[in-house]
Order: sequence, then C-alpha cells, then structure tokens
Amino acid sequence: MRAAGTLMSMASGNQWLARLARKSPRCNAKFEARALHRRYRLSLNVLEDRTTPSTFAVTTDVDPIGKLVPGSLRWAVSQANQPRNQGSTIEIMPSVQKSITLLAGELCISSSMTIENASGAPLSIIQATPLTRVIDVVNNPRTFSVTITGLNASSPLTLSGGNVRNGNGGGILVDNPQNIYESSSFLGRLIP
Repeated sequence: MRAAGTLMSMASGNQWLARLARKSPRCNAKFEARALHRRYRLSLNVLEDRTTPSTFAVTTDVDPIGKLVPGSLRWAVSQANQPRNQGSTIEIMPSVQKSITLLAGELCISSSMTIENASGAPLSIIQATPLTRVIDVVNNPRTFSVTITGLNASSPLTLSGGNVRNGNGGGILVDNPQNIYESSSFLGRLIP
C-alpha cells in the first residue's frame, strides 16, 4: 500500500511542478520563447549562379617553361579561363615595354575573354615554340566571345610567329564556329 501511495504522490508532485511552471513568469518566458522560435525559423534560399568578370593585369613580358608567373600573359589567361571568371578582361599594362615572347607553347583559351593592349604603345605577342600556334580557342559553351585588340590606333596588338602543322594551324585556331573574333592587327593565318 505504501508503494501505491508513493506513486500517487509522485504523480501529483509532477502535476504540481507543471502547474507551478505555467504560473511562473520566468518559465512562461521560456515557453513563449520556444513557441516564438518554432514559429519563425531562419532559412537560406539558393540563388542562381552569379559570375563576376574580372580584370587581370599583365605586368611582365616573361613566359618561362614549366611554371606560371603572376603578372605574365599566360598566368592571366589561366585565371580568365576559370569558370567563375568568364567574360574577364586581360590588360597588358604600360610596364610591359617589349614584345611578349611565348616560350611555353600556345595560349589555350577555354572561356570568353578580352585581351587588350593597354600599354599605350604597339606591342607584339610572338610565338617562339617551333610548330605551335600563338592562340588556340577551344570549342566549349564558355568560349562564345574572344576579343584580341589594342585600345586605339596608337597601341595595336600584333600576333606573330605561329607555325602551321598538319595543314591546320597558324596564328590562331578557333575551334568554336560560334566565336566572335576581333583583332587590331594580325600577322599570320586565322583558321575558323
């Protein structure tokens, strides 16, 4: 009998605690805060993918074999080729005083970009690697517009030195037939 009485008093004690909690202003605030928390949940919405074009400055004329040098034309093209940098501009700055001689092969362009001579003087990009093009514009959905230009008539950008191989080569090979091509000055052959 005593065990049943103990269970009865425990049950009434739990009810007493529940009533006390409902009457206490401090406990009410906790219950209200929990209820408010349940009503207003924070959430995140996924937005569409956004791409911000960047400008990459070419500040040196070096093109060493085997490594990318920050500030070189090859480094700038590799940065602009990344998917998040589609539509970027590569500016050849006034600190580049002489021709850019490509020693590490052709420049492979796999994203839309603009390469412009912002040096204020005529400038050449010369391919020094035997049997190699200057630029290869690959065919993929991100390569729909490639522009190679000087800012004005006093600062043309000349591409030279590309060699023909297998009857399909020269200065620039454009694999994407949808590509828009613009050039200030071009010495060689464009293969569309």
